[in-house]
Amino acid sequence: SLMMTFQHFVKVLIFGLIGFQFGPYMILIIGMLISGFIGTIIGSRFLTKAGGRYFKPVLNAILFLAAARLIWAGFEGLLAL
Repeated sequence: SLMMTFQHFVKVLIFGLIGFQFGPYMILIIGMLISGFIGTIIGSRFLTKAGGRYFKPVLNAILFLAAARLIWAGFEGLLAL
């Protein structure tokens, strides 16, 4: 977590140095920070209450759905050509 924070800080610094304007995206950035914080709290509570018994199957289902969506989007892109 600390290394990811450092990595994100370096990215923000570099983007700022090359002239990226964060102002127009500030509401989106703040929203992502808040949703990430809320997601961490919900995930921690779920993991504490449900334990490993339910966590792995739920995680696998979410990852499967995300992968299926990416595959579907790829096929849609190929068929649109």
